[in-house]
Amino acid sequence: MKTARCHIATGDYSRLLFSVFVSENWFWFVLPLALFAALGALDWRYFVVALMVLFIVIPMVMSLVYFNYMLTVETRWSIVDKTITIVSDGLLLEFDQEREQALVKWSDISGLYAKGAYLLVKLKVRRYQYLVIPVDAFESVDSCREFAKEISEKI
Repeated sequence: MKTARCHIATGDYSRLLFSVFVSENWFWFVLPLALFAALGALDWRYFVVALMVLFIVIPMVMSLVYFNYMLTVETRWSIVDKTITIVSDGLLLEFDQEREQALVKWSDISGLYAKGAYLLVKLKVRRYQYLVIPVDAFESVDSCREFAKEISEKI
């Protein structure tokens, strides 16, 4: 089974990555904000610290997430035009511009998720690494389901 040529825009990939990251780690963002905001009732300086966490610390954490997870070869696989074919060893990625191929072995895939208009193939390389496949790369919704089912059976 093979997809049509597909890619995801870098902004869309960033939104997906950040939404997954924040949904898994929201507690660590809310805890210091709530703590310092509550302490702000005792002393206004704690409220200033809460604002510093909100406007300085959290954006810096998100920039570290960007540099750590977005500037990788695996991210490039999602944002470059490609076709994806299911082969016996894994997923074969054929890139149009560079005329190169990459094989994602079944042992390198840890999960498959649907999020919005995308299929997220979770890679074992790093914690937040995904091969993102747009649903519109398939001829129909049924072929997308069949593709996802075949991947799920192999991993």
